[in-house]
Amino acid sequence: MRSKRQFLLIAVAILLVLTGLMTWLLLSSPKEQSASSTGSTDTSLMMLQTDQDVSSIDISNPSGSYSILPADDTTEEDPKWKIDSLQDAPQYQSKYNDLVEVMKELEAVQKLENVEELSVYGLDQPTKGTAHYTDGTTKTILVGNAAPGDLNYYCKLEDQDDIYLVSGTTAEKFLRNTLDYVDLSLTSTVETTTYTTSSSEDTSSSTTSSTLNISNITIQRKDLASPVVFTNQDNQLVQNGEPVDDVLSSQLESAISSITASSTVAVSSTSAQRSEYGFDDPKATVSYTVSGTTYSFTIGNGLTEAELPEQETDEDSHSSSNTSSSSITPIKAYYVMMEGRDVVYIVSKDSLPWLTMDLQ
Repeated sequence: MRSKRQFLLIAVAILLVLTGLMTWLLLSSPKEQSASSTGSTDTSLMMLQTDQDVSSIDISNPSGSYSILPADDTTEEDPKWKIDSLQDAPQYQSKYNDLVEVMKELEAVQKLENVEELSVYGLDQPTKGTAHYTDGTTKTILVGNAAPGDLNYYCKLEDQDDIYLVSGTTAEKFLRNTLDYVDLSLTSTVETTTYTTSSSEDTSSSTTSSTLNISNITIQRKDLASPVVFTNQDNQLVQNGEPVDDVLSSQLESAISSITASSTVAVSSTSAQRSEYGFDDPKATVSYTVSGTTYSFTIGNGLTEAELPEQETDEDSHSSSNTSSSSITPIKAYYVMMEGRDVVYIVSKDSLPWLTMDLQ
């Protein structure tokens, strides 16, 4: 009899334990679901966060060292930045601004556990970005090697031991050289002025017309005995008093609609550099006046695909340019300088159609 009572007591105890365990699981499960549904509250991935304004930034990376400083025309409402060595070259304010934002708030994608020596991550000789804040404090971010897969980079704050992974997009901001901040837009889009006229006799009828805002175009090339000049007469391009045919007129209008370089190779170039790039014996010079503004370009030496900077390589053209049937390596781009800017650009051949258009 006693054994039966003991068995019942043990059974009841086991049941109570199981009931308690089930109750605990049911109570804890909704909390976990609620946390996951509202997103992670883990703040350990926030490497840097400050409400202080940035007063300047110092960068040191494999391309060299430079400082980003407030521009002369900066205001509290519209902060602007500059690199002194770029002088008066037009600069990308958007690139400065995105780096400033990183120096105010930087979030990692992962925090490393069981970290090894700094040299394993390339953080013994890192790229450095030091922000100086308006309260007199500084913070330095160290960027090391790319992690396996090249999507993320190793990163840490100089005054802390923790090592993180940050996105390649974030790391790229610290790896820029000074020329990366030069604006590549040489001209803006040229648009015609459209207007509507109505007949004085019949106000219900109207005609829509466009005014060509091009005043003149002058092209000088090595294969031309003298410069070719186009002028605007009665809203039509003419050459030597004769109207230009529609095909050539369309080509000329398209050629000056907008020009954007692929990259920048020099600012404040020396005479030796200009000679190296072919500007002492240029392939062509082009000038034109649009909407009252005159643009003048000098086109220097051409570059083959192999001579282009890595980011300029056109992978889609490999099949057509590397053919065994031709010993001539095609030109893909040219060095270009614009009057009024001491900047040497690389511009795609496709953006310079006046080099090949028939002007004879």
